Amino acid sequence: MKFVTELDLVISDISARCSKKSYTIHPLNIEEYANNYATPMKKTEQRRSAASIQAEILPYLFQTFPQRNEFHLFGSRYPTDENGGDFYDSYLLDEEHLGFVIAEVSGKGVSTALFKVILKSLIKTQAYKCTSPSEILTTINYQLYETNRMGMFATAFLGILDLRTGALSYANAGHMLPLHSERGKNHQEINSRPGFVLAGIKGIQYKEFQLTMKPGDRLLLFTDRITEAKNSSKIPYGYNRLLTVVNEDDARSLVELYDYILEDVKKYTQTTEINENITMLFIEFRKYRINQNSSIIIDT
Repeated sequence: MKFVTELDLVISDISARCSKKSYTIHPLNIEEYANNYATPMKKTEQRRSAASIQAEILPYLFQTFPQRNEFHLFGSRYPTDENGGDFYDSYLLDEEHLGFVIAEVSGKGVSTALFKVILKSLIKTQAYKCTSPSEILTTINYQLYETNRMGMFATAFLGILDLRTGALSYANAGHMLPLHSERGKNHQEINSRPGFVLAGIKGIQYKEFQLTMKPGDRLLLFTDRITEAKNSSKIPYGYNRLLTVVNEDDARSLVELYDYILEDVKKYTQTTEINENITMLFIEFRKYRINQNSSIIIDT
């Protein structure tokens, strides 16, 4: 299919545009991409192509970096709508730093899929250049805003975890606040104020926050499709119910916790099929890394 085979050219173009430092403007015209690659196709083909792009860049379930014992990372995206705008990603930036992101792009379809590809590529490219989440989001917002003629936007939460100390630096562009739990304690919102969405306002300087994680600590990142899921009376699932569910049993593994949340959302909405994407990313910090060859082992 032409649209899918052109994806490599789009990503290659993005990489070339991102090769210079920080605040240089790199035109990233989503409208141009969408018109060039999507206009000749019928709507059904466009939806199929968007879904193919989603499948290429985002597995529905993943457990990555299995060789690393300092942390456990698990991501999921309940596959109800393959053309949705949410995604997650993670990167081992070096032997001592783990980067991760969860984001949601406005809209659906081909333009959203392309915007997602570009945003995902920009975040990854900048994360390997810079260890400051706030600077990364500030740069990406600058790049996206200049050529955002279609009025698209995205929320994103980006974190970088120092595996030697447990120091987590993070920045938030309008995304739902993650839940943090210390070992053996209840989950609660992390301490930060979300900044504005990406590509919405020119010249935003995102703030950076810090959190110290200890062995046994967990983070749960999610999109608002969970809290906005509605029952037959059109009442949202809500943040408080999610918080109650995750705090019911701290002995669950990350995969078990994901399954439990998903089943509770289905129970609440009284359906076996959820009408919106549900995307979650779980991180458990397990051990401090002291050098490239060894870690301090602490039972969790």
